[in-house]
Amino acid sequence: MDFFDAQAEFAKRLPAYGGYTIALDRSRWTIQTTDLRSESLEGMREELLEVMEYARGTPEAWDAQGRTVKLRDLPFSFERVRFARRELEAWRALIREGVYNGVLKLSTLSISDRSNTVEVMVLNESRRQVFLEWMAARGIPNEAVRFSLGCVMPMIASPSVNADKHCR
Repeated sequence: MDFFDAQAEFAKRLPAYGGYTIALDRSRWTIQTTDLRSESLEGMREELLEVMEYARGTPEAWDAQGRTVKLRDLPFSFERVRFARRELEAWRALIREGVYNGVLKLSTLSISDRSNTVEVMVLNESRRQVFLEWMAARGIPNEAVRFSLGCVMPMIASPSVNADKHCR
């Protein structure tokens, strides 16, 4: 199982799990949770480390010399976040469905552990307004989605792909 699927399964088993971040200097990592009570934290770190050990494509951390560092060896802390990972996964799936059905037009869609949000890039402000109305009708909180404006061309676009046409 790849890391992203494994993390989604982990989030289903531990509903308070919000994600994790590794410090930019790779000196420590943080497990995000919606519940900081000790009974919800017991075992969360160990079970997450197991997922990271066995899943394919788990992100790695490196020390200043470029050597791989095991997260198990780094200090960690817990941080309270607003949204559980399973909620973010569900909202991303709902948004993806809106894209597949042709209702929504966007350039990128991802989950950011750093901001504890679903990240969406839309072409312009009018598309953002359509998106906000669509979200409100489905009960997705505004605070759960972080918007940026712009257009990203597919990396494997053929020479026949017209950037102006693609980003409309």
